[in-house]
Amino acid sequence: MSFSPPPRPYPADRYHAADGEVSARWRVRDAPNDLVTSTGSCDYLATGLTTNGDYGLYRWTMGPEPSGPAPHCHRALSESFFVLTGTIRLFDGTRWADGQAGRRPLRARRRPARVPQRVVAASGGGVSNADGCTSGTS
Repeated sequence: MSFSPPPRPYPADRYHAADGEVSARWRVRDAPNDLVTSTGSCDYLATGLTTNGDYGLYRWTMGPEPSGPAPHCHRALSESFFVLTGTIRLFDGTRWADGQAGRRPLRARRRPARVPQRVVAASGGGVSNADGCTSGTS
């Protein structure tokens, strides 16, 4: 297998020690959910606190009830979703599309079907927080 460098250079190094550090975080399969709502749950796989503000990684498990935010944007971070199971209704800023397991990630999410689904959400900056910016219709 060959490796092609990314189209832009990586950011400057921030870690300069001679050896790596032990900083991995392990989450066991049966760990309790970090957030439980009436329509599902969320597991905080990595937060801004645990990544020094670099990113946040959250696993959302949604029940069969329709749920999810209205179209919105974030001014302080970017956000991506990767669907693990089921189909999630996603908004890319101009249109709604069905995000299915294994397909390319999009932006906002809303549940279209009455079956359980699971999605991983990643946000740059380590937080995921709507800040009042809205667009589009469902």
